[in-house]
Amino acid sequence: MPFVLVTVVRTQGRTPRNPGAKLIWRPDNPAIGTIGGGAVEEIALDEAAAFYEKRHSGTSSHVLGQEAGQCCGGRMEFFYDYIGPTHRLVIFGAGHVARALVNSLRGLRFEITIVDDRPEWNSPERFPGCSRVLDYKDGIAETEVDPGKTCACIMTYSHDIDYMILKELLQLPLAYTGLIGSQSKRACFVGRLSAQGVAEERIAAMTCPMGLGRGGKEPQAVAISIAAELLHVTSGGYVAGA
Repeated sequence: MPFVLVTVVRTQGRTPRNPGAKLIWRPDNPAIGTIGGGAVEEIALDEAAAFYEKRHSGTSSHVLGQEAGQCCGGRMEFFYDYIGPTHRLVIFGAGHVARALVNSLRGLRFEITIVDDRPEWNSPERFPGCSRVLDYKDGIAETEVDPGKTCACIMTYSHDIDYMILKELLQLPLAYTGLIGSQSKRACFVGRLSAQGVAEERIAAMTCPMGLGRGGKEPQAVAISIAAELLHVTSGGYVAGA
């Protein structure tokens, strides 16, 4: 379960705790530890919740006066360290490449959801530790939760399903919208999207084929190539359409 570690990193004057005091904030549990109690800790907990929501780390500084509902008169600076996945990855399709991709990314920066309407493929045994959705429309809704921090990989068993999902996702400002396939599949889909009035700049947000380089056609090789691209994207080194 992701959490935010709050640490007192600097103090000035009279304060209830010294540098090094820590607490852990999680959305489903009371705080573990304390960085001073009272109103200033309530402020820190609210800020921890905001950092958790944004999946970011950062600092804040507070005077222990009227703002914090205390009269110590000192100052405390907190560091908020978000620990957990920084991005969401929604994989449409539960086939061999999807399974290999999940294995390649295990333990890295992604909270992964598998979307496939075949329960025998989209099973907890095949995708342990992943969320699973059995309806494609519900899966599309998953990408709307935090689009700027969401990557989507479309690799279902049907080109028609791929196209339906892609057309919907191109309406969203996702961090990455990838479609598995060849250059000929890309050309076919671009033609269909253009004919249905999808704007050129939205079509340009599609990445197809997915992956960095040509490492082979085996599912694991394809998955490693896609995983490398996703890590590149989420580290800030990617421009859509480039």
